[in-house]
Amino acid sequence: MDQESRVTAEWQSLPAMMLRLAATWPNRVLARHWQGGAWRETLWGDFAVQVAQAAAGLRALGVMPGDRVMLVSENRPEFMIADNAIMAIGAITVPTYTTNTLADHAHVLRDCGARVVIVSQRALAERVSQAAAEVAGLDALICMDAAPPSAAATRAVLWSQLLVPEADPAMLLAEVEHIPAGRLACLIYTSGTGGSPKGVMLPHRAMLSNAAGATPLLSRLQLDGERYLSFLPMSHSYEHTVGGFLLPKMGMEVVFSRGADRISAEMAQF
Repeated sequence: MDQESRVTAEWQSLPAMMLRLAATWPNRVLARHWQGGAWRETLWGDFAVQVAQAAAGLRALGVMPGDRVMLVSENRPEFMIADNAIMAIGAITVPTYTTNTLADHAHVLRDCGARVVIVSQRALAERVSQAAAEVAGLDALICMDAAPPSAAATRAVLWSQLLVPEADPAMLLAEVEHIPAGRLACLIYTSGTGGSPKGVMLPHRAMLSNAAGATPLLSRLQLDGERYLSFLPMSHSYEHTVGGFLLPKMGMEVVFSRGADRISAEMAQF
């Protein structure tokens, strides 16, 4: 059996892998994040429900297979949910850095042709909204926290409004299992040290292959049930694959760090 056959024998796509695991581990903790002065848990089952709800919401906004959806967020459960929801409907995730300037955001929007942007904090939404004003073609700005005043020119949708309550994760799982492994999953933009940032095209097959290649070695560490402190940005190719898919696949809980100044304390805690 060649490498591609080994990779695709178990999973055809990233959301198929994640939703199948959620069906197997509905009551296990997938991720932890800090909110309201305490650590909050996201169970695998709840993750699957919200992926289905977000996927239905994106479809209702008119997002089609092959469309680019830019994702601008710090590491948090909604990043993983949005990422999988985008891919689940055949669209392409374009994760970008929260540190990007207005010009950086405008370049990525223009270069990838994103129709929709999902953004986290209000300050980031403000910056992205201003960048979108310079680029034609943006249909909606989905805000996880709050929409800025500058979003008036763009269709602003709150994350809570995006989620479709009656969406069924079991139906979505049946659908995503037919996503071809060669379909484009995401565009990861380079840092731009050699010129303008360029989007690297990664199909599901490529990321699944990375995960499959690392699994035999990491399995020796018996990581199932252990915790992984995620502090590198998930917009980077490494953390996007490792923290977003590989280690959850191996049964690890992803703990989203509160920031570089808290890492030592968080390592001691978890």
